[in-house]
Amino acid sequence: MLDELTACLERIRSKIGTHRAGLRENEFRTRTVLIDPLLSVLGWDVTDPSCVTVEYATDDGKRADYALRQSVGKPIAIIEAKKLDSRELTSDAKGQVVNYSITDGVRFAILTDGDLWFVYDVFKPVALAEKEMLKVRISEGSIPQHALTFLLLWNSNLLTEKPIQAKSPEVLYTTPEGIDTSTDEVETGHRPGPVSPITTEDWIGLDELISRSMEKTEPPVEVRFWDGETESLSNWIDIPLKTIEKCLELGLLNRGSMPFGTEKKYFANSEAKTERGGKMRSVFLKKYRVHVERNLSRTECCKRVKEVVRLLNHSDKGIRFRFG
Repeated sequence: MLDELTACLERIRSKIGTHRAGLRENEFRTRTVLIDPLLSVLGWDVTDPSCVTVEYATDDGKRADYALRQSVGKPIAIIEAKKLDSRELTSDAKGQVVNYSITDGVRFAILTDGDLWFVYDVFKPVALAEKEMLKVRISEGSIPQHALTFLLLWNSNLLTEKPIQAKSPEVLYTTPEGIDTSTDEVETGHRPGPVSPITTEDWIGLDELISRSMEKTEPPVEVRFWDGETESLSNWIDIPLKTIEKCLELGLLNRGSMPFGTEKKYFANSEAKTERGGKMRSVFLKKYRVHVERNLSRTECCKRVKEVVRLLNHSDKGIRFRFG
């Protein structure tokens, strides 16, 4: 596999050098000549919709160039492609593909022009630059080292959701049944294999939750966020509280974002003060040193979540709830 990957990267480097002018003109050419062959050798068959969805529609109505997936369930990674040497490989483009992934609850975001590749661990609770897992330019540097680096994106590696970043051949998988455990970089007992999809049975969206809140006194027992993580709920106020806490964890909000809300209503603040300067009835998130308003009715708790994600320019479709 490593020999095949090395040969593929050598061909890509040659084509960049020979056909750079033409590839710079057109994203489709870049995808066909540079990106698709690399994805295929990494185990992502671009002709198989159950493996790679081309022109993937995100929950907020946008379109990503590729979604890498297992046969069922949500994608594991979203790829945004640009033409070779594109000036669009900016922080805005990086933020865009990461936002696509956050909205859809997809773990990894990839941005590339076929030569320069960036991979981000979307839900790592740090700033964008620190989410970067991989940055490599195929046209420069050691091809054998690049081959090891790109094993991060190997199908059998990425689908574990905890891919190993190879530094030497010893960390490669040896058989489909197991991995070489001769290196301490491998998690003890970890085995690659298909990731069980999160079932949608019994989970409802935010709009339905708002409707139920008008007639149901018991709160849902669990919430599932964009990143697939779930949190237990014991009362209605936990719904906006856990949502804002998750936004802080993912770096969508921080203490510098405070006060957070609208001119008419603060949802959270770095001090227990309302928009009018009065005392906020709040829950204090000690870890983030943020106060979250708690003086809300059942239905207001649900609508608050909708307002939070709207202000952050995200879709609420990635948030689901389950009743006991």
